[in-house]
Amino acid sequence: MDMNDFYERNKDICVSDVTDGQKVQIKISEYDPRISKKLRKFSGFNDEFMIKSFSPKANHVQMTRFQIGSGKSNSFFFYTADNQFIIKTLKEEELNLLVRKGVFKKYYRYLKKNPKSLLARFYGVYTVNIKYMKPISVVIMDNLMGDHIEDVLS
Repeated sequence: MDMNDFYERNKDICVSDVTDGQKVQIKISEYDPRISKKLRKFSGFNDEFMIKSFSPKANHVQMTRFQIGSGKSNSFFFYTADNQFIIKTLKEEELNLLVRKGVFKKYYRYLKKNPKSLLARFYGVYTVNIKYMKPISVVIMDNLMGDHIEDVLS
């Protein structure tokens, strides 16, 4: 589906049609989508909830208020408007570790055996390719300090 079609089908969640009717080449690749979907389902998040949480209309302010992490990677991150999730950029080494070296699959197997673990939840690893721009890899994580912390601990 091209961006114009996406906008037409999702006007209720989009800020505006930034393509002005032009075709924009954007490709979003999800790594291990079956595992990501299982992790989201395991934590009680269906596709509709995820789409609402990441709606551009709800998050356009958050996307301009991204922060630079104080950790070793100096990654950019921002919180969704509902304070449920964090999107964190990944350096190439982090992407390699999570996806190519199998840590994401091992992480899933661990959580399956230890469902009450307090490890931060990862809900998806993606690379976004936009024509004429360098690819950006991100991980969607649970915001453990969000309003729902009591649900996680119960």
